[in-house]
Amino acid sequence: MRRQFRQDLLITTPPPKPKAKPRKRKNPNKKCDALRLLMRRYISEAGSQNINRDEWAEVCDVHKKTLDRWIYGYPPQDDLIYKIARYLSPKLQRSKIDIHLEICKTLSDWREGS
Repeated sequence: MRRQFRQDLLITTPPPKPKAKPRKRKNPNKKCDALRLLMRRYISEAGSQNINRDEWAEVCDVHKKTLDRWIYGYPPQDDLIYKIARYLSPKLQRSKIDIHLEICKTLSDWREGS
């Protein structure tokens, strides 16, 4: 025979549901508008038909989606900036160093908040 237990210890109602966590908004500062404008300017100067994104991604050793992110304004890694400049220099008929310095200056100004 089973031993009796106190019935008043049983839960009669379900526990309350936890509050929903507020959604995090994406950080708008993660994208650099100046870099986006600079990359679009480079593409328009070179002529959009002259730029092959598959070839550009292969030269930089990245996926095509990563290249698209750079064009949308997400900053590239520091070691890849020179590869970007190396691809764009013959298309823009400018030196690699000038393009590299321009991208670095744009990113440093953005990181400083000016």
